Amino acid sequence: MNICMILQTDFPPDIRVEKEVKSLIKCGHHVHLVCKNVKRKESLSRVENFYIHRLIPFKGVLKKFNKIKMFPAPFNPAWSNLVRKVIINYSINVLHVHDLPLAPLAVSMGRKFCIPVIYDMHENYPEALKAWNKKGFEKIIKSPFIAKIVEKRVVRKADKLIVVIEEQKQRLEKSGIHSDKIIVLSNTVDTEKFVPKGKSQSIREELQSDFILTYVGGLDENRGLETLIKAFYLFLFYHHNAKLLIVGSGRKKENLINLTKKLKIILNVQFTDWIPFDMVPDYVMASDVCLIPQPVNGHSNTTIPHKLFQYMSMGKPVIVSDAKPLARIVRETKSGLVFNSNDEESLVKAIIKLYNDMEREKMGDNGKQAVLDKYNWSRTQNSLLDLYKRIL
Repeated sequence: MNICMILQTDFPPDIRVEKEVKSLIKCGHHVHLVCKNVKRKESLSRVENFYIHRLIPFKGVLKKFNKIKMFPAPFNPAWSNLVRKVIINYSINVLHVHDLPLAPLAVSMGRKFCIPVIYDMHENYPEALKAWNKKGFEKIIKSPFIAKIVEKRVVRKADKLIVVIEEQKQRLEKSGIHSDKIIVLSNTVDTEKFVPKGKSQSIREELQSDFILTYVGGLDENRGLETLIKAFYLFLFYHHNAKLLIVGSGRKKENLINLTKKLKIILNVQFTDWIPFDMVPDYVMASDVCLIPQPVNGHSNTTIPHKLFQYMSMGKPVIVSDAKPLARIVRETKSGLVFNSNDEESLVKAIIKLYNDMEREKMGDNGKQAVLDKYNWSRTQNSLLDLYKRIL
């Protein structure tokens, strides 16, 4: 089968897309990915049966307009022309679109060429826009209100919907979408790829601490990192040699560094830049406890981050906010503790409890076993492959 995936961002990286492509190619499918090209890579590249078709950027005096040319919108001719070209030239059988911005384009092309459309909902996009709190012109063109209207139309017109968590499926069912149309394909970990390189001990030695708390991910709005830093400040009164490791980059990084300076804990907080994905397992392995402080809202209540299962796969106990999917999975698997969202006192109590708790190692073991039994991509991918068998 010839599959055309549509992705609004540059590729690589995208962990979810990489896992899906890997599974589909292994089953003999040919995958053509249409994506943005801000990084100005080659317009067409191929690895085995995986083709990446990138938008061709302007050159010379026109290159300042590349942001406009590559803006992911269904009415943008750069996107529609490239998708149309791929459909015709490669006899595409299925359109698989990731996220909402280009989903209307996929639906339109699907109708025009009589091709089934799969809408892969990485998240609850309207609620995500609320949480991201865009500013200025971006706030106008990425309006949560408009996104909600577009989503309502797309989920009815797409042939199949993929969601990352059961809570998102329940939301769609309440809006009138039949359950048979929705497939849960969670952000579970690829245990064959997420493997340490043996550098965790050197990371621990560099931090010079006997208790390391770690967060890996974006340093943007809606991450709860201010709450984490304030809770860590309180914890240092209890254990002054602890270290907080924050791995990632984002718009809020300077604000977070300034907060650690204001609280006079900058020596106990280690910020890294964004690291290559293959280094993440070593940073997780070097940790004693891993955290997801993401606050409760309409977005976090209907999605699940990859990092939860990545932490668990390394046998690390986790502390998560009481966002519904996070809390449910951690409590079901007994892999860590749950704290009250946006509450540093609740969070520091959880940290202290895990620091003292003889069950800390047991919680890590529980999480690792849960990944081996259930929350791994080898098992999750079966839902994707079954979906394509039904379409075929």
